[in-house]
Amino acid sequence: KQWYQRRVRDTREEALAALEMDRVAILGRPCYVSECREKSQGEKAEFKFSAGMETHKLFVSNLPYAVTEDEVRGWFGAVGEITSLRMVTTKSGKFKGYLYVEYGTSGEASRAVMELNGKEVGGRAMSVAISNPPSKSGG
Repeated sequence: KQWYQRRVRDTREEALAALEMDRVAILGRPCYVSECREKSQGEKAEFKFSAGMETHKLFVSNLPYAVTEDEVRGWFGAVGEITSLRMVTTKSGKFKGYLYVEYGTSGEASRAVMELNGKEVGGRAMSVAISNPPSKSGG
């Protein structure tokens, strides 16, 4: 395992360019980049993802580990225009059997649920649902 950390000290432009890399996929996994700053006492970190129902995004699970991105794009692209696809992988890059598909509209996402939920893939019934992340609570 290799971990990389770089402190940008040269210029403001380089620092801003580095911050633009936040959540960019590297080897299929999101890279997290944030500003290094002191937090005042009692300040809580801001959660950057939606914590509520995301009607244009789908959570797809119960897929065989051998499924490819091309296969997924074929199934879900037939329903509507995919704006984002994230196949969740281990640190070594192996697919974990679930993914997120995002469409431009909630209507396309709803159609995909109706058409693809329960579809048999490699002997498994694929589960397709509107993304509804658990609420973030506590500290």
